[in-house]
This record gives sequence, structure tokens and C-alpha cells, in this order.
Amino acid sequence: MPETILFYYENTLIDTIVALDNNQEAVVMAGKLIRSQNLNRIKTIRIDGTHYDYKDADIICLANFVSPKSKVFDQIAKTAKVNVQIVTRTPILF
Repeated sequence: MPETILFYYENTLIDTIVALDNNQEAVVMAGKLIRSQNLNRIKTIRIDGTHYDYKDADIICLANFVSPKSKVFDQIAKTAKVNVQIVTRTPILF
């Protein structure tokens, strides 16, 4: 589970934090961590971000290695609210 999810959990009052991953093992492991730490505001879903319906999202954080990022952005544009906030990190090597 990315640090970003934990950051939002610890530093915001967001009611529900949804973590998407298309890797079943990652979702299972995240679920175990969530249950063991009583992180009850985090929900994990196994789905490809290109197929998720973002209509209920107020803030969307794209992990660094989301791929294909451009297709996830297309899905967000199709399904998210007009005023959704999108946070993404794309490192640039110097």
C-alpha cells in the first residue's frame, strides 16, 4: 500500500479513501495491513484504473507507476466530477 494512502489517512478527515490496484496480491496484502491497524477509512479494490468509475471521487491521487497513465487520465476525464482534484507525481531524472 503506497505511503500516499497512509499520508491521507493520517493527515486528513476524508471519510473514505479508496485504493485501487490491479494486482490481486497487492490488494490482499493491503487488506491485511488495513485490518491489523484498524485503518477503517481505507477501502481497497482490485481493478484496473482504466475501468474504474471515478464519479464519487473528490481527490484522485495517481501513484507513480500507474500504467498506462494516459488511459487512466482518459477514464478520469470520462467519469469524474468536473471539479475533481487530481494529484500525480511523475519523477524527472536530472
